[in-house]
Amino acid sequence: MRDRTAVVRAPEARAGRLKALILAAGKGTRLGDLGSDTPKPMLPLAGRPLLEWTLESLRRAEIREVVINLHHAPRVIPDHFGDGSAFGLRIDYLVESEILGTAGAVRNARPLLDGAPFLVVYGDTVLDWDPRPMVADHVAASAAATIVVAEVADPSLLGVVLFDAQRRITTFVEKPGHRPELGRWVNAGLCVLDRRVFDRIPETGFSDLGASIFPAMLERGDLLRAYPRPRPLTVLDTPEQYAAAQRTWSLPA
Repeated sequence: MRDRTAVVRAPEARAGRLKALILAAGKGTRLGDLGSDTPKPMLPLAGRPLLEWTLESLRRAEIREVVINLHHAPRVIPDHFGDGSAFGLRIDYLVESEILGTAGAVRNARPLLDGAPFLVVYGDTVLDWDPRPMVADHVAASAAATIVVAEVADPSLLGVVLFDAQRRITTFVEKPGHRPELGRWVNAGLCVLDRRVFDRIPETGFSDLGASIFPAMLERGDLLRAYPRPRPLTVLDTPEQYAAAQRTWSLPA
């Protein structure tokens, strides 16, 4: 069931422009008390909420229409960003009374994501680069999904991605544990999806892109492609990783 609430909406944007869905419903339990009353995307990074850096990158890439899903502490993000007009954006919010999962959030946002392709940004990662070349790559390949990937030291609790020399994804394993034979390339928290994905997501209930939808799409023969992240991935899953990011993170000029 869709539980949708829209804060005051910015002026209508032109039809046909690229849109983005930001996943911001989770609690970030591995961060402990840091995320107890604040959505993880609103934790400060270099003096600003990390979500603010992502929205700035979207605006720079001329992406003006954004949908954000909410669940944990659902007023924090709308109270900060409002309808998005102060940030040069139009933001709609979808409040989930129960967590729907990453794919369930995509399904829930379908009325606001008409047309294809569209971006899905995991809210606990920082978009610190221009995604437009990736979108062009996705369109040129006629892919059903293009998943941004990055090499990390420990992929055990992430979504591991295997792909060939043409960047066609062959295997997607969510949180595989210690399996070094799978390599170290992981889902880096950003993907471009074609509207075909809506036909692959169950109509109701919890559904996760990494755990079920991407593997099922591969089994059906859908074309999923990898796109290496042009900058190192900033992981913010634990207090230690968050502290390290505070010391080292910077947005490129």
